[in-house]
Amino acid sequence: MYLGTAPGKEARGALGKVVKSWREPSGEYKADVDLTFAPPEPPFGKLVAKTVKERHFSTKAASKALKISPSACGRIVSTVKVGGFDIGLNLKVNNKGNFLYLPGYARPVTAAEGNAGSKKGKAVARGPAWNSSEETRERFLPRWSDEKGLAGSSKESAAAEKRIIWEYSKDALQLIQLYQRRFPRVFHALKAEGYQKLNPRDVCGNDDQFDQLCLWLQQLRTYKLPLVPSGSLTLCRAAAQAVQTAAESQRAKARAGARTVKLAGVPLHLLYFGDFTGTANEGDTGAGTDQLLDWQLGDRVVNIRCAFVPFG
Repeated sequence: MYLGTAPGKEARGALGKVVKSWREPSGEYKADVDLTFAPPEPPFGKLVAKTVKERHFSTKAASKALKISPSACGRIVSTVKVGGFDIGLNLKVNNKGNFLYLPGYARPVTAAEGNAGSKKGKAVARGPAWNSSEETRERFLPRWSDEKGLAGSSKESAAAEKRIIWEYSKDALQLIQLYQRRFPRVFHALKAEGYQKLNPRDVCGNDDQFDQLCLWLQQLRTYKLPLVPSGSLTLCRAAAQAVQTAAESQRAKARAGARTVKLAGVPLHLLYFGDFTGTANEGDTGAGTDQLLDWQLGDRVVNIRCAFVPFG
């Protein structure tokens, strides 16, 4: 990969082939390189990220569609402790005051944005989570309403600005509905007022049925999927697939419109050779990548450090 800017800024990052190399009397290494220039790539990734959206539903709308209470809906998508077991779907969880969620199933929305001018909330980009478990309980108790927190002192209004509510996708609603059909007794137990402690006999008829419930939860597709912090930016599956399709089309256009430029006497420090040892972060590459960039959804990046996907 060429790291220079001659004969123009479009040359930086171009792939090339070394056709000749030598060492100057001064000790400097140089090479003749055939660079392959591709046509400029439009920012289609960002465009797709902004236009392809997945529909989500508020807790109120979801509970109405599922014919369950908002409290039961809020609890079943989160953590439901039964003895020493958790029978919640864990689409969102509270980890020591920090909320995590499963992209594609749940997403955070600020209460202030959700109530300002429209019933539709705005997905949180980077914002604070709830400040305490007290706010969590208040959010999902049956007596909670959309209007609560709007009236009162300025302190209450400030708290409303920071509070995060949740919306759920069609996949999440289908998962809850499947749960309800398989184990209706769980949802009957969640109808109780407030947060009462539950035991296995409250949600299942006997121990064998409770074991079946736990096994069913472990077999769900969502069981081992990683959660992300509430301040994360994510692409929905449809948008990711759209970016991939556009990338394949763009790659075909790049191959068709590619041209070769010959460069003579290129200093070797302007050529970057990929790391094929399998260690993605081995040593100082000198590739000039700017890790301080504010990356956005849909940005196109190139892995030049390793022939393998650098997980972790």
